Amino acid sequence: MKAVELSCQAFSGVERGFLDFQNKIKVRGEARFLVTAEFPYYRLSPEDWPERLDMVKAVGINIVTFYIPWNIHEPLSGKFDFNGRGRPQNNLTLFLSLLRKREMYAIVKPGPFICAEVRHGGIPDWVTSLYPDIVMRSSSGDIVGFRQDGLPLPAYLNPDYISQVKSWYDVLSKTVIVPSQHPNGPIIAVQIENEIPYSTVELANPFSWGYSTSTVSLYRKWLKEKYHYIAQYNSKHIPQIASFKDINPPPRCPKWSLPGAKAWLTYQDWVEFKSFYTAEVLKVYSSILRDSGVSLPFYHDIVILDDESPVNYDEMRRAMYIGPNYWLPSNPMDDEQSYFYGLQRILMANSVNNGYSYAPEMNWGWESGQKYDFLARCLLHELSGFNVYPIVDGANAGTLNGQRYSNNPEPYPGSAPIDVNGIPSDAYYYLKRLMTFLKAINLRLSQSERSAEIAVGYYPPYNYPRAYTFWANEPVSAFKEVFKEKIDQNESLFYIIKTFSNHNVSFTLVNLSQATLENIQQYQILFIQSYKYMDRVTLIKLLDYVKEGGILVMGPEFPSLDIDMSPLKDIPISTRCTKIIKEKEINWPISIRWSDGELKIAGHLNYFAHSKNSRVLAQDKELPYILQLAYGRGQIILVGFNYYLALQNNYKLFKSLFEKFNIVPYCCRISEDNSKINVFRRRGKNETFLFVTNRSEDNKVVEIEYLDELRTTRKLCVSVRSKGNSIIEIKKGDIVSAALQGSGSCLIRTKSSSITAENMDEFIFTKTDKEKYLIVGDKDGKVRVQSSALQPDASVRRGDGKSVGRRVSDTEFEFKYSSCEELNPYVFVGW
Repeated sequence: MKAVELSCQAFSGVERGFLDFQNKIKVRGEARFLVTAEFPYYRLSPEDWPERLDMVKAVGINIVTFYIPWNIHEPLSGKFDFNGRGRPQNNLTLFLSLLRKREMYAIVKPGPFICAEVRHGGIPDWVTSLYPDIVMRSSSGDIVGFRQDGLPLPAYLNPDYISQVKSWYDVLSKTVIVPSQHPNGPIIAVQIENEIPYSTVELANPFSWGYSTSTVSLYRKWLKEKYHYIAQYNSKHIPQIASFKDINPPPRCPKWSLPGAKAWLTYQDWVEFKSFYTAEVLKVYSSILRDSGVSLPFYHDIVILDDESPVNYDEMRRAMYIGPNYWLPSNPMDDEQSYFYGLQRILMANSVNNGYSYAPEMNWGWESGQKYDFLARCLLHELSGFNVYPIVDGANAGTLNGQRYSNNPEPYPGSAPIDVNGIPSDAYYYLKRLMTFLKAINLRLSQSERSAEIAVGYYPPYNYPRAYTFWANEPVSAFKEVFKEKIDQNESLFYIIKTFSNHNVSFTLVNLSQATLENIQQYQILFIQSYKYMDRVTLIKLLDYVKEGGILVMGPEFPSLDIDMSPLKDIPISTRCTKIIKEKEINWPISIRWSDGELKIAGHLNYFAHSKNSRVLAQDKELPYILQLAYGRGQIILVGFNYYLALQNNYKLFKSLFEKFNIVPYCCRISEDNSKINVFRRRGKNETFLFVTNRSEDNKVVEIEYLDELRTTRKLCVSVRSKGNSIIEIKKGDIVSAALQGSGSCLIRTKSSSITAENMDEFIFTKTDKEKYLIVGDKDGKVRVQSSALQPDASVRRGDGKSVGRRVSDTEFEFKYSSCEELNPYVFVGW
């Protein structure tokens, strides 16, 4: 197939800086909700590219993302193929020209590692064959292999490997990226690397990688920069070391033993180094691309290991924008654990991105359109955009050097919105209806923000022990020798996020290491899980928050050690908070007394020393386990147990604290007590967005009381089917837009207006920027619009321009809707 030349004039009218990932996603300088689609060109025949791209654009998406697999474009060292000479699927020149012709855009992902369920994760076999010393090593000295096929993985920063990466990036940049980068071509951004470390959660085990010679050398250099002098290092560690060059990473010993804080610090150094290392990878790789002439915005896609080392969002975000993908253990429509797990991961990424996040992989690889749609909608309230991954099935990855190239059976993934024959599945139409809605509300949604007076804090160093106990299966008992209790912040976060969400409490997750004092001062109350240690800067910041009037709820312990395990001295109020007079291990849930009844707790329980300056809020046989201490203009509430780990009825504790300090925890409330119905809110300058998720087995018409954009209390009723989501945009209590999901009918009703769609399971009614309303449904049915704002010239036109419907009264209009596969929206004017 003949290559098509790219015209340098094609994008000359588009201003520079097309896409910006900093904080809010911006397109052409304006905040936008970004929806993109993964298009694995290397799994499709070039003859199919034009038709599939037309279908992608028809669904409402004009930006495609795609990996550029190194191993198929450079199958032999120095032998590059970007024109399809070696294999037709390699014709990137043609593919980019097809995008240019359709006025579509591209985000390229050149690895070097891509995963993508292909051989060696996209790394050429010849790289590790010619340079065997570059491969990763585990604590036991074993080669670290790609989890899908066992092929050896290079140490990211090995000098010989960097040399090969530089060669790959240089040729790719000069041949493909730079000539086609915006504004002269369709490429608008670049993803650097993919899912560090190598798309494998097992590599969160601190002993699983990092023991190759080049990495150990870098570790020693990092330690020297951190501690400066070996005497300084020895003052905090055991055993004593003569020189930094004599230090090795901690080995995995047959018997794990941590006799004290100094012994633990060696292991903390190691996982902290892993966080530095992953960020350094992004810095080094991006600098190579910059030196090659690439001037586009960069970002990285994280597989999300819950901020457990060796991946630390905070460190990586300092290098570049990071987006969380959400490959979940199960589809959240049917699995509550996955639902809240996905929410926790997005919230943690948002806290580092200082706003909503773009998700570079929103997995549409499930078996039904309804499950696709639920996945897309259930986290929409926390996103600034997502990438449909992938939008097309592919079955032509072929072979590489005589081996099957795809590690997964093809067609891959086998359930994409566009199937292997180019036929749209039901997921395609779910996506197209959602895109109709998102395109109409895009600007308003992207400019809306979260609003809450309650914050939940997390502290990344508390995840370091978890990296050993959870991933490396090291005994919790060793940590109890040092810290007296199990340190597991992630499990705690999961339960408080679940508890607050199930009670529709409006809250924000805050990264305590990164947040400024000004960031946290916007919240009336801050809940944190705190243990024996915390760095001085973070602790002082928290105390300043209290001093200025904040309410800090913390426990089960007040920090007495700095992050390097040295005593924290000269900390205001420290002596009043740190004395624990008794500890108790609780192996199964027990009931303890509380002012509002009983609480059930398990795990570790601390009893605090009471003084005349503190107030006992709860005690057990005269031993206080919840204390209130005044500090400055604020309050510290010390809770002596892992209250986030307790059973769900411990919401009584949170509720009591809200009432005690006159905090209204809700922006939205539903009339029935149903933890399976969750309501989330985003507030714009002139409108309010409500996201209603029904995880129950019953179809519902939910009554919601909410605070609007002017903080006025309003009410509405909305249908939301079992395992469904409805989204509503309201302005001063009036319906602006709605993406409704019901069962046989869809309804939304406010004090002044209502919309009913009979015989439909999904109905979209959405206002465009041109003061028109687009209407799309999934079935033929009758629609009734009632409003006192209905204008005399109200009318509805079908996609073919024919006018339909009739005015029933001064306040009511009805019409019949006929669905069609093309989903041409009806247009409603006069409201």
